[in-house]
Amino acid sequence: MSIVPIRGLFEAHLTVSDLDRSIVLVEVDLAHPGVHQLLGINPEPGLSEYLRGECALTEAVHQISDKLFVLPAGDGAKEAPNLIYRLARADLRSRMSATDALLVLDLPPVFTTSYGVLAASMAEALVFVVHAGSTTDEQVRESLTRLGENTVRSIVVNGYQPQLPGWLQSLAE
Repeated sequence: MSIVPIRGLFEAHLTVSDLDRSIVLVEVDLAHPGVHQLLGINPEPGLSEYLRGECALTEAVHQISDKLFVLPAGDGAKEAPNLIYRLARADLRSRMSATDALLVLDLPPVFTTSYGVLAASMAEALVFVVHAGSTTDEQVRESLTRLGENTVRSIVVNGYQPQLPGWLQSLAE
């Protein structure tokens, strides 16, 4: 289960001009990074290296297209809780907001990590993503309780496989 906060996306004053803003995807799930593989970019330098002071923020951000930028997790799995604490204190959002970019955070799981709620606290709004078939109702309830229901704007279920009878599936193929 992961939490994906989207800054500004659900605010009442969202306008067509917001669609022209750049997007910065920040991979905050330091223990299980994978965005770099999906996008075919180098995993380092990334957020972990920036937070340790090993590189400048501009060195860690990768441009994917005209309006899409990615800050991969980097190499921080062994020290994820400490780096998340540093991130919360670093006020990355205000540094990125100066660019007028829409900041999207790919956060660590809330239920299985001790620092997921701290990471989620950096977001103005959350889209709660639940993996169908592997997340129990109790885990969802507990995670929502930990987050505080006021920040969760939407719940998305991914990986859902409808149970269609075999004869109906064969017609669809």
